[in-house]
Amino acid sequence: MIKLSIKILVKEDKELKELETITVETKTPTLHLTPDRLKEQISQLNTTKEIYGIRVKINCKRAILHIKGFNYLSLTSDISKEANLPYLKVTGCKDSFQLTNLQIKQLDIEDSNLKVVKSNINELNLGLSATFTPPDKKLKENQLNNLTTLIKHSRIKEFRTFIPQQLIKIKKSHLDRLAIEYEVEKLREIKVLENSIINRFTLSGMIKKLTIDNATISHLEFRTDCKIEKFKADRYSIYNSYNCLPDTIINQSITTWKLVMDSAKNRDNSSLYAFAGFRYMQAKRKKLTTLRYKIPYRLMALICGYGYKPFNTLITAIVIWANFGLIFWLLTITTDSGLSLPPIHAEGATKILYTLGYSLYFSAITFTTTGYGDIIPVGPLARFLASTEAVLGATILSIFIFALTERFGRFK
Repeated sequence: MIKLSIKILVKEDKELKELETITVETKTPTLHLTPDRLKEQISQLNTTKEIYGIRVKINCKRAILHIKGFNYLSLTSDISKEANLPYLKVTGCKDSFQLTNLQIKQLDIEDSNLKVVKSNINELNLGLSATFTPPDKKLKENQLNNLTTLIKHSRIKEFRTFIPQQLIKIKKSHLDRLAIEYEVEKLREIKVLENSIINRFTLSGMIKKLTIDNATISHLEFRTDCKIEKFKADRYSIYNSYNCLPDTIINQSITTWKLVMDSAKNRDNSSLYAFAGFRYMQAKRKKLTTLRYKIPYRLMALICGYGYKPFNTLITAIVIWANFGLIFWLLTITTDSGLSLPPIHAEGATKILYTLGYSLYFSAITFTTTGYGDIIPVGPLARFLASTEAVLGATILSIFIFALTERFGRFK
């Protein structure tokens, strides 16, 4: 049996006023509520006034409700515990629809604004479910401009939206799954705020703005058609992201590249991981204001691409080896304070070429810190240069090993 205490509301001078309070009872667990049905129970004096909305207190443990045609709707529990609704369907509530302190197994909403407070819902469907037919394009456009959904202090196992929304706002709530389905081509804004937790968050379509502030998301999944114009995140925890590509989020920032890196890591895509890692470090460098931090970052970008471009390190090593070799060669052929070479049984240009070969050889063994001792620097300048090259060689080789690990190391 269903027992509802209903306050009839009318709109006068843009304000809601209570017209009358009635009680609706049925012996069956199913009830369809419409303005025309309630007019039958309103007193004769008030039947000429248009019913704008209702405030309903549910005094039953199990009820199946279908409410249609009210611009304003408020449902609350009238008993000490949460009212249990196996199924609730609401249609056409374009002004405001609020649920408070209810326990619902399945909630289907069509063409209605929604506010859920202190409620527990197993399955929430916005716009399209197994019982609905797909809305046409014109309806979608209207809903995009008007509909909003607020979830506050509530627990929802599965929340799916099949229609565009102006705003979806989650505050201090726990959702096992939130999915923006493929049918949603555009969605204006999504906010996940104030210690909210979403175990699995699936996004699709064009989303103008996504804000995550002081919230936790275990799995964030971007479908192939998903594009986000503006993404803002602060004090957040996103443990795993999937299918976030460089063009998924248009305003590319540090947070964007972190998501791309994590997605590449989960897909074991080393090339994308390296590209995203390099762009992440670039974005991080731009935020630095002190010169003493900017210089090391800039050097690391040139030498190894912040660890994501090991072949840059090889090029750097070749440049250092060749330049030091040429300097040793010039010192040897122009002064007596260059290198002490083995005897060269040649003259003229041939001797100069032999000297160049020995100089490059000495530069190579010095750079790799091998140091056979068959060639030694003689003068102070040559010794200083050899010491400098040895230090640079050890540093560059260490960076090269680090870059190889960062670029080609296993992710899983």
